[in-house]
Amino acid sequence: MNKIVTVSIVVLIFNLPIFAQTKKLNNLNSAEISNNKKGLSLKRNPGIDAKKSIDNSDTIEISLEKAEGFGPNGNSSHVIAPKSSMDSLELAAFPKMKNIPNTLSNVVEYCFHLNRFQFFYQNYRKGVFPKDYFFKEAARQKWNLKDTIRLTEKELKNTISIATGVNSEGNSVCIIDSQNNDDFSDDVFKILLSNVYKQDDVVSNSLSIDVEAFNGESVKKEKQLMFVELSRDKKAVSFSFPQFRYGRFKYKNKSYLISGESYSYFQSIYVLEDKPYFSSPGRDKEIKPFQFVELGGDYFQYIPKSQNSEKILLQKVPRPEEKSLLVSNQVEMVAPNIKGLNILNDSNISLKSTKGKYVFIDFWSTSCGPCIAEFPNIKEAYEKYDRSQLEIIGIVDDRTGGKIKEFIQSKNLIWPNINMNIKSTVIQGYDIKSYPTTYLIDPNGIIIATNLRGSELLNKLLSLKVKE
Repeated sequence: MNKIVTVSIVVLIFNLPIFAQTKKLNNLNSAEISNNKKGLSLKRNPGIDAKKSIDNSDTIEISLEKAEGFGPNGNSSHVIAPKSSMDSLELAAFPKMKNIPNTLSNVVEYCFHLNRFQFFYQNYRKGVFPKDYFFKEAARQKWNLKDTIRLTEKELKNTISIATGVNSEGNSVCIIDSQNNDDFSDDVFKILLSNVYKQDDVVSNSLSIDVEAFNGESVKKEKQLMFVELSRDKKAVSFSFPQFRYGRFKYKNKSYLISGESYSYFQSIYVLEDKPYFSSPGRDKEIKPFQFVELGGDYFQYIPKSQNSEKILLQKVPRPEEKSLLVSNQVEMVAPNIKGLNILNDSNISLKSTKGKYVFIDFWSTSCGPCIAEFPNIKEAYEKYDRSQLEIIGIVDDRTGGKIKEFIQSKNLIWPNINMNIKSTVIQGYDIKSYPTTYLIDPNGIIIATNLRGSELLNKLLSLKVKE
């Protein structure tokens, strides 16, 4: 007999439907991009059959409301390069802006991608980007070409054009194409502020932009709030999006709050007990696409359904006999294995061989300044603790053009490092999107902390009473 789990979903305004789901998690409305002789092809698989139930397999589809203000990650700012530094191909795909202000001095133009994957795909289909150019960028960004539920061949308005400069009064100002019509003539100048921290001040000085996103079925028009801020040294600008999405639901008589940023490169969400919070929940609580969340003793996998995080799926997965048997790159779960060669001496390195000791994993890049700035903190921990208690493994994204060994020696990195760009290196399951990304793993192979920076690693090891 088929078994259906009934869950009551309650969001502030409306009730949300529950669907049964097939067992093939990775085929949910998915498609695979294949690089064949005919070019790029997109084949969609069948979607959810809402009438079909499968034993011990249930999917909850949740629609999230949008609200103004700081989301669970606070006010996250983004710095991008100006259009003048882009290569000619990418520049050709940007909107051709009309009526660029001629009353300003020191004019700098920017174009912000709300979804770079979609932007590159639609411009390939349009013929702007050659096939090889698209696949090169996909490899660089580590896009998963087998899971393209959130891509459409339609041309979306998913960029925001901005121009900054100095007016006749000496004030730094910006103008944003708020209607996304490729024309600045119907937009207004805004004074660029700096060191703005209060939520109300950020929201009141933001502009609402017309944008489009694909929700898996159709193109959705919506408003995206954007705040442009001048850096402290007055030499650059940053962009933030003071909006977030949220909803509430019940499962096994317990209420949960689910939230995420309205704009997020990662499309991360947070699923928390529904109670008042007065600070950010912390990145350890962050759930990225295809990671897991435990609800009432059951495990669900988070599957985004739309580009703008308006709709998400929580797919129940079989519960392991022991909690520690679930493998995922998140706190309280087994760390996926890592294997590779030590760059300095070609010795074999395996995460499995470190069982019985704490292990600090550092994913970094040779082109990442903040990664390099962390080396002294990592070295202090490495020298303080005996190898029987703590091991450190670096996983490096090599951008040195084959001179990675010399780079590591010049930085005096005395702990093992593996080149992630070599085919024999095994790091599946980590899905690294930014650097540095770090994990602290306990002697049983369980991840106990992520993204420790500065003194946080040493403080964590001290609180764990790790022997020196």
